[in-house]
Amino acid sequence: MSLRKMVTRVAVAAAVVATGLAVAPSPASAAGGGCSTYVRNGWNIGVCSSDNGATVFGDVYVNARGSLGSSCYIYFSLNKDSLGGGDVAKRQDGCYSGRHGAISAPMSKGTYYTYAVVVVDGYNVNYGFSPNSTK
Repeated sequence: MSLRKMVTRVAVAAAVVATGLAVAPSPASAAGGGCSTYVRNGWNIGVCSSDNGATVFGDVYVNARGSLGSSCYIYFSLNKDSLGGGDVAKRQDGCYSGRHGAISAPMSKGTYYTYAVVVVDGYNVNYGFSPNSTK
């Protein structure tokens, strides 16, 4: 291998490493949880939870949209499944495609998950639960 090719490969490898270090992880890529995909009525949504040990996050991805009807919204909530239970954070968004940014809450001992539902003209057309984040 020529010296020029070797220098080029080293430079590319260094750039890849530097880029990887400069990118901050999104809540969906933090430790714990994960995403589940649900496909119904033309809608494809990913429902996600994650945590970093101190904070739990929930977000939703609209990968494909079905009918929007005359009224459409997405409701999602972070829920604690044990030791007190109930919603710990929630939000309602419009039905735009892409990521519906994270809701979050402090994480104490227990199991957390995200629940999401797509409502079109008053009907639940798609819904789902994320995998658990547990502390």
